[in-house]
Amino acid sequence: MAEKLILHSDDRGFLYEMLRCDHQHFVKFGQIYVIGDAHRGVVRAWHRHFLMDEWFCCVSGEALFVLRDPQTGCFEEHYLTSASPVLLYVPRLVFHGHQAFTHGAIIVAVCSEPYFKNRPDEERVPYDHFRDYQWKDLAV
Repeated sequence: MAEKLILHSDDRGFLYEMLRCDHQHFVKFGQIYVIGDAHRGVVRAWHRHFLMDEWFCCVSGEALFVLRDPQTGCFEEHYLTSASPVLLYVPRLVFHGHQAFTHGAIIVAVCSEPYFKNRPDEERVPYDHFRDYQWKDLAV
């Protein structure tokens, strides 16, 4: 579920609220992390969590997020860009991944649970695991 965020801007710059504790899907705070994609076309996929919900926002550049519903097998594509900020909610059990559409894309993620390397709450599969989804060819 993607939700357009309200961008407030003036001659000083801009501001937008990414996530509040009174948001309809907010459960609790676990951690925040930042993803930086060095190159256009980079794919980081696929994984899902069993206990963790996540919210994503692209704060610099552009990225395509793809969600795969585990019950229907359907894919949802969400184009996230810093020029028109969106908050993307990814509930637990949903496979997800993203592809950078610009060099230097930066994504902020808020999680309902902290991540522990010694006991990860996730299942990972390769980017080409789902044969019925093809990542975009961004060759120049």
